[in-house]
Amino acid sequence: MSGFYHTVVLLLAIVGAYFWLQIPGLNQFSLQVFVACIAAYLILKRVSKTTFWHLAPATLSVELALVTFSFLLLIGFTGNTSSLFYPLGYVHLFFVAFASRPATSFVTILGVMFFHYALLSSVTPNDVSLLLTLPVMWFFFIFAKAQYQQATREQSIIDQDEQLIVRYNDCHQQLFSFIHSFVGPKLQFLSQLLEHPVENKQTVLSQITLLQVEIEKVMKRLPAPELSSQAQRDTFSDQEDHA
Repeated sequence: MSGFYHTVVLLLAIVGAYFWLQIPGLNQFSLQVFVACIAAYLILKRVSKTTFWHLAPATLSVELALVTFSFLLLIGFTGNTSSLFYPLGYVHLFFVAFASRPATSFVTILGVMFFHYALLSSVTPNDVSLLLTLPVMWFFFIFAKAQYQQATREQSIIDQDEQLIVRYNDCHQQLFSFIHSFVGPKLQFLSQLLEHPVENKQTVLSQITLLQVEIEKVMKRLPAPELSSQAQRDTFSDQEDHA
């Protein structure tokens, strides 16, 4: 799902939760709908074959809209900012920050703040302070997400470099074995044949051909040389500087 449509879906979930709570005939079933939404969410996670403990919504998915609707419904029905479940809003913020783009999450947080504000019959200083904690926590989660992504990229680079090291070590062992067990004895044999080059001309040529064939086979089995991840980044940076 694109960032724009994801933003629209999340805003619709917020608006839907607000109007649900405003309609008496629907409001009385809010807890039942909350349970149904959570059950539907778990079923979606199961259908997508997600690991059991991976309960966070997938990035840019409808799952986050379902979580948004259900959490706001529960918090709004049980007292809004004075609800015992209001801290679940911070869990929701965490999901929004990590499962959507920064612009989408910012718009969503503004929508959530307006949702809570619209449900208040009168605004107290305590209500204002609680509402202001939402953007503060959102900023903290966005910062944590950026740090996490950077650490993940660095770990990925380290893993790639370690794989290259293992790969080059294997290549070194293959080349060492080939030179030690085949090339060395062949060169020694050729040096003996060249003591009488005229008589052994045909044999020398056949041995050289055999060497060429075996070297080509080994070269085909060996992986093509690659730059390390750091060297690739340095090369790319140099190309950008020249451009």
